[in-house]
Amino acid sequence: MIRHILVPSNGLETNLLEDAFKLASPFSAHVDVLHMGWEATREMHFYDNRLSPEMLDTMISQAQREADKISIAARNTFDLATTAASIPVTTKPMGADCVTAEWRKITGPVARLIGEEARTADLTLLSRPTDKFADLEIVEIALFESGRPVLLRAGDMSEINSSVVIAWDGSLAAARAVASAQDFITRAGMVTIVIVEGDREDTSLAAFSGRPHPRSEHLARHLAWHGVEASVLTVKQDGKSVGEALATTATEMKAGLLVMGGYGRSRLREIILGGATRYMLNHPINCPVLLAH
Repeated sequence: MIRHILVPSNGLETNLLEDAFKLASPFSAHVDVLHMGWEATREMHFYDNRLSPEMLDTMISQAQREADKISIAARNTFDLATTAASIPVTTKPMGADCVTAEWRKITGPVARLIGEEARTADLTLLSRPTDKFADLEIVEIALFESGRPVLLRAGDMSEINSSVVIAWDGSLAAARAVASAQDFITRAGMVTIVIVEGDREDTSLAAFSGRPHPRSEHLARHLAWHGVEASVLTVKQDGKSVGEALATTATEMKAGLLVMGGYGRSRLREIILGGATRYMLNHPINCPVLLAH
């Protein structure tokens, strides 16, 4: 059961908090908002020895004042969002059938902290990365270093349980994604297992790489034991990448959630040759995407 949702945020994104509360609502989950604070003395690195100590102190002080302003504004945004949604703010379970929230501010290396914090949450909710390297790094660290699923928000989060599309290729990453998404799958009005045919790799190369055959009937039978009647849809690439084919299918089916393995192949290979995960990170679709590695 999803009861603890981590939301790393600068706290200035009101829409992110609103989406977190919508996501938490069916599960009466706790929304753990993690504000990544900034310490100028630790983060600012200067390599120009022409700067005088006085000038360096001035620059650090100014940067810290700006960081403090952002933290104050972020906390105000959190307070306004929880008040508007009537969300109790607490650090301990209330035992009540309601969504709760808390605010935490921590400082330190973002990449390390995100990985550590996400390990002790059921799910990490993130905005889709922009073209900034830092945004992509946070998604990948949460995915690779936590052992927990990541949900990229998009579309109407209140419709997440309307229908679920599972991108199934028989991989370990896909299996972990399905297991991580059980709470959504069992609540969904419709569940579709999607197989993308037409991979450019030939059969011998696939066998050599150890990639299993995507036996959709095995997954459908497994889901049936959870009371889920899933249909199977096979789609052709037709010149598209696997990621594009999945995105097109999810859009056409008006999916409330797309579930898929994250970096089922090596990350380096996806960066160089492209892959379904990279496509989803770089090409927004109008539904949330749950990733697990």
